[in-house]
Amino acid sequence: MIIYNLTLVSLPEIQSEVLNEIKKNYIPGLQENRHGSSYKVMRILSGEGNESTFALQISFDNQDNYISFAGNYEYILLEEIQKKFPNQVMPFATLLEEL
Repeated sequence: MIIYNLTLVSLPEIQSEVLNEIKKNYIPGLQENRHGSSYKVMRILSGEGNESTFALQISFDNQDNYISFAGNYEYILLEEIQKKFPNQVMPFATLLEEL
């Protein structure tokens, strides 16, 4: 299983708005386009000042499904976050493989 982990660091005053956007718009868009098999939103607990840091985790059954997402939707997701929250959210992605 491949897990795409998108960590989002937001300004504290917009955290609930960012979380709402992820849950109400981005995850349904992923589901509608069949990108990923499961979706989780997680709060990052480690480190100082992480009260407004969280992660969107998208699981893919195999590498081909992830490649389809990366080629067709990842840039849209990142672009939409930057448009909606300019200079207020810093996203960065990590690709994981479950062993």
